[in-house]
Amino acid sequence: MKMNDSKTETLQTPGESSSDIEISSSHEPQLPSKPVEGGREAWLTTIGGCIALAGTFGYVSSFGVFQDYYTRHGTATSSDISWIGSVQLFLFIALGLPAGKLVDKGYFKHVLLAGSLIYLVSLFMLSLAHVDQYYQLFLSQGVGMGIGGGLVYLPSMAVQGHHWKTKRALIMGIVISGTSLGGIFYPIMLNQLLHDSVGFAWGVRASAFLTLGLLIIANLIMKDRLPPKKNEQQVKEREDTPLSLTPQRSPSYEVITDYPFLLMLTGTFLIILGLFFAYFYLQLFAALHNISAGLTFHQLTIQNAASIPGRILPGLLGDKFGTLNIFIIASIATGLLVYSMFGAGSELCFHYVHLL
Repeated sequence: MKMNDSKTETLQTPGESSSDIEISSSHEPQLPSKPVEGGREAWLTTIGGCIALAGTFGYVSSFGVFQDYYTRHGTATSSDISWIGSVQLFLFIALGLPAGKLVDKGYFKHVLLAGSLIYLVSLFMLSLAHVDQYYQLFLSQGVGMGIGGGLVYLPSMAVQGHHWKTKRALIMGIVISGTSLGGIFYPIMLNQLLHDSVGFAWGVRASAFLTLGLLIIANLIMKDRLPPKKNEQQVKEREDTPLSLTPQRSPSYEVITDYPFLLMLTGTFLIILGLFFAYFYLQLFAALHNISAGLTFHQLTIQNAASIPGRILPGLLGDKFGTLNIFIIASIATGLLVYSMFGAGSELCFHYVHLL
């Protein structure tokens, strides 16, 4: 065994040259080369993702409360008000493009923290906005919360792939069920506070403090498994790792001409386009169709509670029967139920429809 000036040890066995095996005493930790399934850190990341989505996407799922409140207080027309929620939802998903790229480069914690801060600042700014000033609501709730939430949403989902492989669809379902959990307690909280003596400012502020606690927990317990890239060698190793979310080649002509893939993207776009109609208008729709006031304020809560098994079971079935197959069935069923809502002639029928 010999040691040179660079503190490199060479282990030599009979029949091998001194350059066959080299071990550097100052080497950096090796990147993982195979998937890890489960473990304490993985489950904490899953729980953290669920909490993060409860505080962000769960709030978006509660926009029907604001749609009803703004309409009743004459902020703007119902159509104009829906632009606030629509832009917010668009940014939630569209910001996945830059956020996903940064997560692939190893900046998961940075993106998550930045998104959390932007989201919380915007939410507290919403509490300072005047209900009769549309532009203030649009900028804080639509743009600000949309950008911040978008930087939280996709990283919280994508990082699960660092810890899970065979159960990935189920885990994604568990994480996205955080949206339903947030959609249970936020509508109750907001309806009670906004329509009570507390009023809009402190009602929103109270929900902001709750969201602050949720995002602090999420930031503390979620971890990515791959370290940031530091040099070209790590870039290559990371791209060769099975868990990397970044393709080894940039989008090219082959991707553009992958017609089945483009068809799937188009279909998914159209599904998302109409998916959140009920979340935005359900409470206002119930109020206009003579549903009792007590039940009207709890429509979103009931719907979100019923959606918990609807978010977890498809993931469980997707691991067994194929994710795309389950997605197609669920999409068709959802579209039919949205249309059937308009034909609900009684309060009982209305409840059955939105429970399903």
